[in-house]
Amino acid sequence: MIEDQTPYRIDGEVGRVQFICHQVTRQGAVILDTSREVFPPLHGKEWYRTIGFKELGTVYGTCSQSYRQAMEELNRIRHQPGATPLRTLQDFVEAEGLAADKAITEEAKRILREGGIEEKTLQPSEEWTACEQRRMDAPRVEEVLRGLTDDPHLLEAMRANPVGYEDPRVTVDVSIDDVLAKKQKAHRKVGELEVVETRSDTAPKAKSTKKEKKLVHTTVAHVQTDGERRIFASASAFITCAVVLAFLLVNKKLRSNWVFFVDGQRTLHDLLLRVFSWQGTLQLILDWPHVVKKCKETLSLALNGRRARNEALKPLLRQLWHGTVDGVIACLGQIDPGQIKSTDAIERLVGYFERNRRYIPCYAARAKLGLRNSSNRGEKANDLVVSMRQKHKGMSWSQDGSTALTALQTLVCNDAHNRWFETGSVDFCLAV
Repeated sequence: MIEDQTPYRIDGEVGRVQFICHQVTRQGAVILDTSREVFPPLHGKEWYRTIGFKELGTVYGTCSQSYRQAMEELNRIRHQPGATPLRTLQDFVEAEGLAADKAITEEAKRILREGGIEEKTLQPSEEWTACEQRRMDAPRVEEVLRGLTDDPHLLEAMRANPVGYEDPRVTVDVSIDDVLAKKQKAHRKVGELEVVETRSDTAPKAKSTKKEKKLVHTTVAHVQTDGERRIFASASAFITCAVVLAFLLVNKKLRSNWVFFVDGQRTLHDLLLRVFSWQGTLQLILDWPHVVKKCKETLSLALNGRRARNEALKPLLRQLWHGTVDGVIACLGQIDPGQIKSTDAIERLVGYFERNRRYIPCYAARAKLGLRNSSNRGEKANDLVVSMRQKHKGMSWSQDGSTALTALQTLVCNDAHNRWFETGSVDFCLAV
């Protein structure tokens, strides 16, 4: 038995440790090398990182604070100042997060292939009989509608609303949205200053060349079913949809009601309708807080002053709360022309409601029936996995760095990080 001259290196919860491994030889040939057969093999200057280190460095470290703060706290806890350098910690977290993101994506693709779904289109590979939405009892819905108004015209308008009232016992609620963070410059020269050219007062003015802000992209989905929730996120809206579909497939929810709560982003609407319309029960619902915000912002641009805006907003929101798009458009047409400063803004708002007519329910009836009107759970998921960590003042990210942190934070939110650190695998099943 001889000693291995290269020490085995471990970065652990108790600190950085190095020790000597041994080799057993017979007739000059190595028949046992403890650095490879007893312990996981290392390459070059690599350190083996324990599960405790991964938890300290990610769950209690970089997922909630900056890399520098996490590095200082990690080394302080272990009483080894400077043991794990900043760059080393950052490289480890990015590699771990990207590996987790890849594992989630690959597992989703495997599930889809085995379940008969084309992974490139998210369409069934064989003929599929579309499902029918299972709705709440009609007498109960009628009772609620009658209790909302005595106006027969408004009652008929609410009855004619195209959005049905799904049975919550067999419904999957999904809030999905895009989150953007500032993108890091690829290269930055030390001491680089912006050069501004000055012109005389008599020189012709050049057109403004305002640079478009570069952003990194994450699509976050909050899925709620059977009293439990899961959060999924990736840099691609299509991949996020694929992961959500894999989750629903594993948990036998393909024939449930699918209700997606969205904002007014047309590209996201088009994607959802393209990849999920085959299922049959898909319903998009425009998030109530988003609609209210859209009305306030657009009317502020369209009308003269806050008072005029508020006077126009009150009857408009009343009609909108009852899901009567025609009534909303009528309210916009009755605004005093003397108070309008931008007819284009009014026309844009009318176009917005016409375009989203089939996604605007009777919010009042849904509230009475105990159904969701808001994607607030999705907004909270956005905060947890992206915004709270990545959208502070002065922060900027590469796409890989943002994706890595998002993947790790998603594992933490789903309470799946321990499985990942211990086995390097992911699980889409709901807890039994």
